[in-house]
Amino acid sequence: MLKGMQRLGKRVDSRKPITVDVLKRIILILQHVWNFVVWIIGSSLVAKASSHSQIRTLGNDLGLHKLGYKLMWAGMSGMSVYNVVPIVENLIHCCGLPDAVLLHCGGNDIGLVNCGKLLFDIKFMLDIVVRMVNGGNNIFFQAFYPG
Repeated sequence: MLKGMQRLGKRVDSRKPITVDVLKRIILILQHVWNFVVWIIGSSLVAKASSHSQIRTLGNDLGLHKLGYKLMWAGMSGMSVYNVVPIVENLIHCCGLPDAVLLHCGGNDIGLVNCGKLLFDIKFMLDIVVRMVNGGNNIFFQAFYPG
C-alpha cells in the first residue's frame, strides 16, 4: 500500500488521477518556466558551430528550446586547455551557473606540451571546472588533434 494512502485512514480517497492531458499541460508549462542551461565551450570547432547556429532556421539553440534547453556558446579559435578556467569564470560572473558543460579543447596543445604534463593539466583543469560549477555532474570533455 502507498504511504500516502495509509495517511487517509478509513476515508475514501477523493483525489483524481493525473490524466495524459493534464500531464501534457504540466510538461508544456514547465518547458517555458524551466530551462536547462548548457554551456558549449571550445576551440575553433565550437566557434564555427556557434556562427553556423546563428544563421540556421532553428536558431542559436538548434531548436532545443522546445525541449527546455538553452545553449550558451563560447568558442575561441586556438583555444588551449589553459584558457578554459578564465572563460568559465567569466561565464559564471556573466550568466550564473550552468546545468551542463560541454568542453572541446586540448587538441591545440598536442605537440606543444609533453603528453604526460598535458594529461595532468587536463585533469587539473577539469577538477577546477567541476568545483567552479558546484560539483558539475554534467561535464563532458573531448579533445582531438586538429591536424
